[in-house]
Formats: sequence, structure tokens, C-alpha cells
Amino acid sequence: MRLAVLRRRGRPLFLWLGTLLLILTALLGLISWGLIVLDQMMFPGRGITEMVGLTIVGARQHLAVTPLVVLIVGAQIVVGYGLLAARAWARSFAVLYWPASAAVLVVMQLFGGVPFVRILPYPVEAVITSAIAWWYLYRWADVRRYYDEIARSRVSSTS
Repeated sequence: MRLAVLRRRGRPLFLWLGTLLLILTALLGLISWGLIVLDQMMFPGRGITEMVGLTIVGARQHLAVTPLVVLIVGAQIVVGYGLLAARAWARSFAVLYWPASAAVLVVMQLFGGVPFVRILPYPVEAVITSAIAWWYLYRWADVRRYYDEIARSRVSSTS
């Protein structure tokens, strides 16, 4: 039995699982970042956070990085919602999310003084992940058929 034929309400299984995993990862990331900031505010200097090669100490530094964390997590939630709601734009956003998030991480590390050798894996991983996402969302037959059916049903319902 091919795994691609397994579906949940007409949606390919891996699209369903990947979307749920993306949303769950985003929510857990946001919750854990909020707990780290809260811990630093309640117990200053108690711990040091290592994030993408940067050493972050104290509540001020944690709060300074928070907008970037919220930006990345927010993008994950938007992409996850779009895929879950079967929006056509979500496929493009899902493919573009990886290079955009890698760019944010690279900029953070460059400003943090991290050596270029430690930064190089992020863009490489982003290109590979983006290529896999593009292949699955645009070339995999079941996913392509799923989005074609949705497009046809939306066109027929508007006319």
C-alpha cells in the first residue's frame, strides 16, 4: 500500500501531518520562549540561553531578540493555517518560509559576531528544505491533485 494514498478528509496524509507539526512546533516555540523570558525577569542572571549560536544573557537581551522570535513563529503559524485551511497562497509561503527564516537567523548571527563558518549551514539547510517543500507541494501527484480539486470547486462555486 502506498502511503501517498492515505488521506484524511481528502487531504494527503503527509500534508495533514506536516501542517499539524508546523503549527505545534510554532506554538511550543512561542511558549518556551515566553517561559525563558519570564524566568530571566524573575531570576536575573540565573541562566544563559544559547540561540542559533548566540549567547543571550539577561532579560534585556532576551526581550531584544523577542520580536525576531515572534516574527519567525508568526510566519510558521500563518503558513500552518494556510495549509490547514487549504489556501492556494500557503504553498508559496511554505516554500518561501525556509529561506526567509534562514535569512533572519543569518542576520542575527552576523550581528552577534558568530564566525561565518558556523553561519553557512543555515542557508544550505534552508535551500534543501525549501526544495523538498516545493517538490512535495507542487510536484507530488496527490498534493497537486488535491489543490487542483480545491481550485476547481472554488471556481465552480463562484460561477
